[in-house]
Amino acid sequence: MSTEAETLAASDATPDSAQERLRLALAVDEVAVWELDPRDDRLSLVIGLARLYGLASDAALTRRQDLLAPVLAEDLARIEATIASVVPLPAGARVVRVEFRVRRTDGAVRWIRAAGEVRFDAAGTPVSVRGTARDVTDERRAADEHRRLLDIVEESPDIIMTASGGG
Repeated sequence: MSTEAETLAASDATPDSAQERLRLALAVDEVAVWELDPRDDRLSLVIGLARLYGLASDAALTRRQDLLAPVLAEDLARIEATIASVVPLPAGARVVRVEFRVRRTDGAVRWIRAAGEVRFDAAGTPVSVRGTARDVTDERRAADEHRRLLDIVEESPDIIMTASGGG
């Protein structure tokens, strides 16, 4: 019978084990990662975005326009404004966050929260953008429902009280 240490050692022996563990962690937490070279708008790393966008494979996502194609038209301007607002830092990085909606291939509209780190060279030119994305549709729906119920309570002319079962 193998011990846990032997099992871990055996899993580390496979060449792709670290990448496979990363893929598993991202899939379990439903997070996608990506890396974009803004100089040629090419994606060099994409893991899990296809799942968020309802695509068959991440392999279909190779350029910046592939990332933006499913975004609803009314949200594109906000994304572009957020990206344009990034102030270059010589040899530094800035983090950008934005929420937007995508229309999946099955027709469903989902909210995506993306965060990316924009890296600049010494001249202040963006040289890479690395980021994460996750579906936050359920969080947005819960927040909307919470606000709706609060509005009902605040607008009610009646007294609304709560009581616990213990008195």
